[in-house]
Amino acid sequence: MKSIFNKETTNSLIERVRHLNDSSERQWGKMTPFQMVRHCVLSEEMYQGETKYKRLFIGKLFGKMALKSTLKDEAPFKKNEPTHSTFKITGSGDLEEVKEKWISLLESYPSKGNGTFNGF
Repeated sequence: MKSIFNKETTNSLIERVRHLNDSSERQWGKMTPFQMVRHCVLSEEMYQGETKYKRLFIGKLFGKMALKSTLKDEAPFKKNEPTHSTFKITGSGDLEEVKEKWISLLESYPSKGNGTFNGF
């Protein structure tokens, strides 16, 4: 099973990030490449405990059920699911800058080790 804590898996993800550019075609929703990468950077910062967000009311109601679904499904995130307003990115910016930030966050996973990760 692939794991973000495995160097080969991380390198594969980083390679995919490096190939993104302003004209990359959408694979999921409505965001531009910059918006998607910024969204992912904010998510990684949360996963790694660098930032914390107040839990939404709907998360309090359905959080346990959603977590169980996320942990067992092959493709846990479905299209058009609600997201915290902080992760709804608008506008534009420097794609290369946010790609480098994302890559640096991804590179830190193998050194964290699966047993010592305290992301949540």
